[in-house]
Amino acid sequence: MIRCLKITLLLTVTLGLLGLAPGAMAQDPNSCETPRDAVYGLLYWLQPGQYDPERAAACQDRSQLEDAAVEGPKLAVKLKKVIDARGFYVKLDSIPGEADYKNDAGKHRYDFLARELPEIVYEKSDGGWKLTAASLTEIPGLYGATFNEGLERLVATLPPVFLQEALGIALWQVIGLVLLLLVAWIIRALAVVVLKLVIKQLMGRLPWLEHLYGHLKRPVGGLALGATLIFVQPELQLPVVVAATLMSIGRLIAALSLLNLAFVLIDAFADGMERRAENTESRMDDQLIPLLRKTLKVVVGVVGLLWILESFDVDVTSLIATASVASLGIALAAKDTVANVFGSVMVFMDKPFQIGDYVTVGGVSGTVEEVGFRSSRLRTPTGSVITIPNARMTDSQVENLGERPNRRYDTAVGLTYDTPPDRLQAFCAGVVEIIEAHPLTLKDKNIVRFVAFGPSSLDIQVRCWFDTTSFDQEILAKHQLNMEILRLADALGVAFAFPSHSLYVEGTPENPASTIGDIEEAPMEIARSFGATGSRAKLSSWT
Repeated sequence: MIRCLKITLLLTVTLGLLGLAPGAMAQDPNSCETPRDAVYGLLYWLQPGQYDPERAAACQDRSQLEDAAVEGPKLAVKLKKVIDARGFYVKLDSIPGEADYKNDAGKHRYDFLARELPEIVYEKSDGGWKLTAASLTEIPGLYGATFNEGLERLVATLPPVFLQEALGIALWQVIGLVLLLLVAWIIRALAVVVLKLVIKQLMGRLPWLEHLYGHLKRPVGGLALGATLIFVQPELQLPVVVAATLMSIGRLIAALSLLNLAFVLIDAFADGMERRAENTESRMDDQLIPLLRKTLKVVVGVVGLLWILESFDVDVTSLIATASVASLGIALAAKDTVANVFGSVMVFMDKPFQIGDYVTVGGVSGTVEEVGFRSSRLRTPTGSVITIPNARMTDSQVENLGERPNRRYDTAVGLTYDTPPDRLQAFCAGVVEIIEAHPLTLKDKNIVRFVAFGPSSLDIQVRCWFDTTSFDQEILAKHQLNMEILRLADALGVAFAFPSHSLYVEGTPENPASTIGDIEEAPMEIARSFGATGSRAKLSSWT
């Protein structure tokens, strides 16, 4: 706080020194020939060193004044004080310098400070450009709205030491500036306290406001500080450069605080929408809300920036026109970025996936976490995050595994070749029992079959479906089935085969090769016994 006071006082003294120098323009302060001459005469003859209110009031239409010689100079002084106190720094080169000037309506009329003081108007008459009689009647009201009459009486009663000036600033004004900053900080603190009390009253119905309080303190306090500087500092009647600087600081603080407040409210709105989205079945709102949050912040940020620039007299129209031309070149140079933005629009229109879906895009698989303006983020099963440009998301083949109504379990189990047929059959039957006993499996779509004589194993195909769309539940169910199948194999005494090669020695001189053993029945009789009515037939019992 002390450091802030020191900086402000130093800035005040420096700008006060700068504010002493009149505008360095070759103007005639005694002429009313042009609007610029008329305004220059008002300002010039009320500067320190050439203070002459009578001459300052030369360019006035006093036809409606009762005592023109007395009231005219007083009104000129009051108007100059209003201009200085409100921080309206007059740029003479922006005022028309033609004697025959006409406004857009084709009239000899010049609206001096049209945006800030629309009541003050100069019009051309036989005596040149003069402040209109209607404008003169408005000056007392402007003066009363700018200054507090009680404070003026108090200043008039101060001892002479407080009225002494240094660099154009009186001692009472320096003291007032220090008090102004103290009052501004006190009002800021009071605003934060009031905000806390209001939020406490509303927390019973809206408990989420407690979290919002921490984010609202700074913008609300900043608004109170900026408003104090804007509305209270004119009472100090500081030099125009100092007043304009303090007014600009106040406007900047208030504008940035409003912008920050808008961002906080956007976050609060988006957080509320996310809480509602959690209770809905659709996941499209989960996907749309983050993008809506960013879009609103970008729009509010751009509008707020243009508003701030306009409040500081920046030609926003020319700036927008320049930006429009520049944006075309930027769009051509950044065509990939533009393509990604349009890609995000297509993602929302086509809806190939939603937040939380497990997708495969161009060989990359993961769970969709966010869809932004330029890219989408996928969380892989290993926990890493992969960012994919939206243009690629729309151009590539997207396999949305999250849209599957259920999850498939498909594997091949190989038993060793020395497994007896009855145990092989029992193993298959046991796997069927395990699948049907699991709570997540679909009972009518199971396949457990001995399908092939593999190079090193008897291959059994196991296929079933889990009634879930959750990746975590799918992995857990697979783990449970695998553990049960392993326990079944151990109970039956069968072994799982693994890729291997066996080397058989046909015979040696000492141990000649064995020959095929004899059989009691004819080979074809044995073959026919495996037919539908044969003694060795088993297929009829499996149907």
